[in-house]
Amino acid sequence: MGYIKLQALSKNTCHLTKVSKLILAGRIPRKLMSDTLIVRGLSDVFQLRETFNRDDEIDQAERNKLIAVMAQSDVIGNASGMLDEAEIYNAMEEEKVQSVTRRLDNVNDDHFQQLVSPDFRTKMSIAFLPGEMNAYLRVSERK
Repeated sequence: MGYIKLQALSKNTCHLTKVSKLILAGRIPRKLMSDTLIVRGLSDVFQLRETFNRDDEIDQAERNKLIAVMAQSDVIGNASGMLDEAEIYNAMEEEKVQSVTRRLDNVNDDHFQQLVSPDFRTKMSIAFLPGEMNAYLRVSERK
């Protein structure tokens, strides 16, 4: 006995709530409840998620938007919305970019150690340089 509530949050997302009522005429061990009955009771929710899963499609669309912004990072918009002028940095921003660029020039592929990525779409690695307190993290798309 129970119900499922589906609430639209946006064009691409919704919130699904499943409420179940179990009438157990006796004692059920906690381990059995958490490991078996709960997972089995949520199997239809997992199936619904997989059926309507558009994560890759939506992620690709968002990545494409970000790539477009990054590709245009050398230009800014004018009053008509056209992109035609170079972006201008102040002296402090220029020095920060140069400082980071100099430090990154000292890091090559041999310094990086592979990490386990929490996302199957990405590769992660980390580099520690002798004498530095900071680490360098590299994340790239898995091909």
